[in-house]
Amino acid sequence: MQRVGRVNRVGAQYPNILVFNFFPTAKSDVHLGLEDNIKAKIQAFHDTLGEDAKYLTEDEVPGTYELFGDTLYKKLSNKKTYDSEEEDERSELEYLKFIRSIRDDESHLFEKIKRLPKKSRTGRQFEKNTDQLITFFRKGMLKKFLINDGKQSEEISFFDAVDYFECSEDTKKKSIPKSYYYMLDISKAKFDLLTTSEEIEPQHSRGGRSNEKYVISRIKVKEFRKFAGFTEEDEEYIRLILSAYNDGVIPLNTSKKIKKAIEKEENPLKVLGILKVNIPYNILGVEQPVKSPELIKGEVILSEYLIGKDKS
Repeated sequence: MQRVGRVNRVGAQYPNILVFNFFPTAKSDVHLGLEDNIKAKIQAFHDTLGEDAKYLTEDEVPGTYELFGDTLYKKLSNKKTYDSEEEDERSELEYLKFIRSIRDDESHLFEKIKRLPKKSRTGRQFEKNTDQLITFFRKGMLKKFLINDGKQSEEISFFDAVDYFECSEDTKKKSIPKSYYYMLDISKAKFDLLTTSEEIEPQHSRGGRSNEKYVISRIKVKEFRKFAGFTEEDEEYIRLILSAYNDGVIPLNTSKKIKKAIEKEENPLKVLGILKVNIPYNILGVEQPVKSPELIKGEVILSEYLIGKDKS
């Protein structure tokens, strides 16, 4: 996508721009697995960033959910974004890479973070004069960050939230004042207002069952279910898959395709990637009435109270 963006730019004078993507032959790809890996990565972007276009195949399932809020959409829609020649702009991938390094190199820390209870909160000193409350909300697959100055709440981007949350290891924890609850209520009301118009992926038709037993047995095996590298969201996705199989909503050809792809794959993360490519969230929502927008409950994931200088 980055390579294509250098040619297919806003304001380009050419009426047609042809883009060719090359894959190994089927014989070579049996050994490389390159095509499946690329498709898995593309689908991961769809699921995480809410991309709305198919890039390589018709099998891709664009998503409507955003990790980084409305700011990302506005940035992608802004002509200045595409005109800029700067290479040092911040990327969400650096944070994904950072999380991955913790998962791979500090499994105990990763597990501790993953098991943090919802509504976790803390307080610390802030360089500005006024108090601020930063809250991370989630509603189904919708994720938003809000900042409250004691009077009103506004949505901020993922990057702005990271800047507020980031601190050194020796940062001292401060007690949270009673005003926290008042400010949190304001932010909750704002979050509800922001998400009332959000939509969940449309539902699709039910399919038959095929090769289920093999796929289910691979998902249920202890080495897969208890894999320490899975995030809380990954674990919820796996639970949804098992529930979908129980309800019989996974199409015939899907199970057959998955079985063929994972038979020789032992890496749990790659198996999960294959599952996500072939079983998107919109299929999992077919027989899940609790997934309707009206019934999804908003959650406070974590919040940080920043105490202004005049309160120190």
